[in-house]
Amino acid sequence: MQVRLLFFGNLTDAVSDVELHWELDGDGTSLQQLVEQLELKHPLLTGKTYRIAVNQRFVELKDTMVSSGDEIAFMPPFSGG
Repeated sequence: MQVRLLFFGNLTDAVSDVELHWELDGDGTSLQQLVEQLELKHPLLTGKTYRIAVNQRFVELKDTMVSSGDEIAFMPPFSGG
């Protein structure tokens, strides 16, 4: 199963890219498991503050399962006016 990961702001420095295509083993992977795998491969993400959107909707880390083809965006805190 493959998902598309997008990174914004200073998170692009942590993964050295703005987009990654990530392979997951089978269905039934939680967003929490994906983030743990991602942080193992890209340890500079560990400890960073960010929000996650799946298919352009903000989600909670614990309560979300990912599916093949999902677009998962990692966004640092932002403000504006």
